[in-house]
Amino acid sequence: MFTCGGGYRQSEVSGTFQGQDFEYSTLGVNAFLKILAEHQCTCLHLEYDQYPENHVYIIAQKTGSTLS
Repeated sequence: MFTCGGGYRQSEVSGTFQGQDFEYSTLGVNAFLKILAEHQCTCLHLEYDQYPENHVYIIAQKTGSTLS
């Protein structure tokens, strides 16, 4: 499970947490899903969880084996 900024493109995200402003960058949801697939992971759940904030959490599971 991990969290990231939402949206479909690479961008910068800003927000407030406990009265503190912060900024971070995101690759975008499509890029994260592509990275998961490239590493033999399946997205089990993706949710925009902090509406109206542009924030996503993803639950993924490793499906392939990299052992020879």
